[in-house]
Amino acid sequence: MANTVSPASQSAWFSQYEKEVNAKRNTSNGNKKILVIIPVLLIGAMIFMMIRNGALADEQAKGGLYALIGIAVFIVLLVLILTGKGKKIDAAAVTRKDLDDLLKTPEDAKEFDAQMGAAPAFKVENSKDEYIFATKDYFGSRFTYLGDLTYRFIRISDVTLLHAILYKKGSCDVEFRDGNGDVLLTWVADDKSKVDELKAAMPSINVELIPAKE
Repeated sequence: MANTVSPASQSAWFSQYEKEVNAKRNTSNGNKKILVIIPVLLIGAMIFMMIRNGALADEQAKGGLYALIGIAVFIVLLVLILTGKGKKIDAAAVTRKDLDDLLKTPEDAKEFDAQMGAAPAFKVENSKDEYIFATKDYFGSRFTYLGDLTYRFIRISDVTLLHAILYKKGSCDVEFRDGNGDVLLTWVADDKSKVDELKAAMPSINVELIPAKE
């Protein structure tokens, strides 16, 4: 049988991150069940009052009663479906894909863990608490995706160009590109000063600034 173990799982850093981010997602999905309790209780109280006031004996009132019961059942099923899907989604999938491509051997994983355990070579943060950072061999970004804390990683050696599109509103779309012009990593900077920070931190990488756009 083929070995189906994810290369990313060789990393102690990733294993800890995966455990924490999926635990948080499961807790969040559990909390979503509260969303069903309040409306169902309110509808249940209305149903009780209608029955108490003789709704079962009145055909018109009985129709409204059945409608409320149907709404309550729909809400319960909808929340159960949504929370069920949420639990099946792997919150660490995006990060795992990157590390599966980067960490081919246990030695790669060990070196990656050592670099992640050290202070970053630099970190440039935006106002959304999303940031670009660098270790000895990797560029990484941290951001929130679909409510989950997510990391992306690329090799520093693969990056040859920093392509920054400036907007008149101030923000910048920053793209880390390879020698073929392919986008390896993206980030949104608050303004040009953040691009300048990145440029200063990466003097060996060319920076291409595109004039402000609407």
